Amino acid sequence: MSSASSTGAGNSVGCTLVVDGMTCSACSQTIENHLNSLDGIKSATISLLTHKATISYNPKAIGVRTIIEEIECLGFDARYEAKSDKSDIRDILE
Repeated sequence: MSSASSTGAGNSVGCTLVVDGMTCSACSQTIENHLNSLDGIKSATISLLTHKATISYNPKAIGVRTIIEEIECLGFDARYEAKSDKSDIRDILE
């Protein structure tokens, strides 16, 4: 399931990724600085406490797969955050 959603800011969309492997604020700052330097990224914010990356990007310039690969190139694991309004896995699978 994709967690990309329209942000209403023209042609940008947003996504939330889970980032594993961060142990300190320097880790999260390194990822944030790198993502914000990429073409197509409007903004990227990384939370060390929640291990989440909140990213606004232009899908015509960069895709989520590329964003994940960029994080992985820095030595961290990244994946989509699974989002659902349903609390029971049986409801999700129906």
